[in-house]
Amino acid sequence: MHEFIIEIVKSDEIYRKIANASLEKKDDIYRYDFMKKFEAEKDYDQAVWKYLVATDYRPDAWEPRMALAKLYLRFNKKDLAKKEYERALQRGAKRDQKIEDAIK
Repeated sequence: MHEFIIEIVKSDEIYRKIANASLEKKDDIYRYDFMKKFEAEKDYDQAVWKYLVATDYRPDAWEPRMALAKLYLRFNKKDLAKKEYERALQRGAKRDQKIEDAIK
């Protein structure tokens, strides 16, 4: 059984961004911006978990997959990074030479 600890996060900046976004972008901003916040705070377990939730919620989006690839590289998990990077490319992401060099 997996145990997840969910943190409550408040960010006036993110909420303002959501309020000013178009209806179809609100959920993406909520999920992606809060993930970046966890990553910036070095709460990597929460960041990975939230990126994975985002890939389930929006399987066609490349952004969380690219972010996952970069995060996996921080932990030297090249196989996982390569998998997510390739998935990001399939969904329209631009090639990133730094990532390509790191996953060789």
